[in-house]
Amino acid sequence: MNNDDIDEVISKKVDARLKELKSLPVNELLELPFYTPEKFEVGGKNQELGVYRDTKENGETLIVVQCKNTRFLGFGYMFAEGFVINSAGEFREAEEELMYEYR
Repeated sequence: MNNDDIDEVISKKVDARLKELKSLPVNELLELPFYTPEKFEVGGKNQELGVYRDTKENGETLIVVQCKNTRFLGFGYMFAEGFVINSAGEFREAEEELMYEYR
């Protein structure tokens, strides 16, 4: 399995986990730990998909799903997608500037 194939699997896994999270009740999302690792293997390489919950200063909560396909000496491609829960419990896609530290 080459890196492009691994990237495709990781991308699909990140998207699927994000979709699962969006289907959970808001109160469950707000109670997630700061970081939850989910280990898996693809193409003979161990991977770690991470789910982050980050409460922002304005009271909103950022939920991020992240996984990196490390290719060589720590270099690779980082997959990260996220959404924001506002104080009314409504979801929106995370703005790019909120995602900087996860990509």
